Amino acid sequence: MALHRLTSITMGVPNTAETAVYYTDFGLTPDGDGWFTTRDAGRQLRIVHAPTRRLVEVRIGVDTPDDLAAAASRLKRLGIESTLDAGMLTAYDQATAVRAVLEVTPA
Repeated sequence: MALHRLTSITMGVPNTAETAVYYTDFGLTPDGDGWFTTRDAGRQLRIVHAPTRRLVEVRIGVDTPDDLAAAASRLKRLGIESTLDAGMLTAYDQATAVRAVLEVTPA
């Protein structure tokens, strides 16, 4: 299985406006609906409201649909529920409340 890039993260924070200013000052470009883009890779960070600062979602690029099927099989063996649909595999970690998404993405 080839995981080849972090495609995006969604971060929950209690102070979305202040956090948005911080990342804008850091050099990211606001792109609507809480998204921020980088010069080289497009939308990579999304800021959403949450009661505490936490990771909400992580998205990782894979090479092929076969990589998704292999990951789904491994998750099933571990007893972790996942959904495989339309070029993406989604799993939710109940302990941390983080959603992990693998998606077929060009390298």
